[in-house]
Amino acid sequence: MSSVKDHIQQASHNQEVLENLLKQDPVPFDWVTTVGFYKSVHLIEAIFAEDSGKHSASHDDRRKELTGNNRYKQIYRNYGPLYRAARVARYLAIGDVMYSGYAQYKLPEQVISELLNDNLQQVERSVLRRENIRVLNLKNFSRIEFKDLPLVNDSTPTVPT
Repeated sequence: MSSVKDHIQQASHNQEVLENLLKQDPVPFDWVTTVGFYKSVHLIEAIFAEDSGKHSASHDDRRKELTGNNRYKQIYRNYGPLYRAARVARYLAIGDVMYSGYAQYKLPEQVISELLNDNLQQVERSVLRRENIRVLNLKNFSRIEFKDLPLVNDSTPTVPT
């Protein structure tokens, strides 16, 4: 069973991977989404480990715990969009809806403004409110401006195909 510290270390590692992905030209927004989602998974698992010592056996178990426990519902409001976007990034589908590419689901600007700067940061804040976890030195996501990403033709952010 992974400890709170183990999950925080993995979340911090995922943050480092995120930062490296965002420096690539072109930026692979599908992988940015996926790594951001898995960072949120480890942040949430750190909370579960602290609260009960338990670990989710699956994404579905995690969802049930987040939606079935009032103290976690706010976290789920931000985890849910990350989960759905990562499913599309990995499978180009969610439910019966199919996509021809990840950018058809989320534009690069949305990945940055919605998923990273809003949803992921809100999950981080939920973790950082906990004194016992805060002392473990989570590597936080710094707010990023879309205009700071590598550009193609001096004006258009790159979208992987």
